[in-house]
Amino acid sequence: MLINAHSLAGADTTATAFRAMILHIATNSRVRRKLLHQIDGADAQGLLSTPVKYEEVRKDIDYMELITKEALRMLDITCHIL
Repeated sequence: MLINAHSLAGADTTATAFRAMILHIATNSRVRRKLLHQIDGADAQGLLSTPVKYEEVRKDIDYMELITKEALRMLDITCHIL
């Protein structure tokens, strides 16, 4: 049981961070429009492959990285410590 708990360490906080990020994108029209504008622009220029690779996002959709960092900043992980 102990080994299994350690193998899943971090999965909950990662999932929580991504859920928070998706929620904030979905509920903030200004952020959503800006992100979609960058994605559409990079796609129109042929900079994105199918499926999109992480390095392409980092290089060509810099707003996504800013959104991710802000979601992690807003998520107070210390409140989940037992």
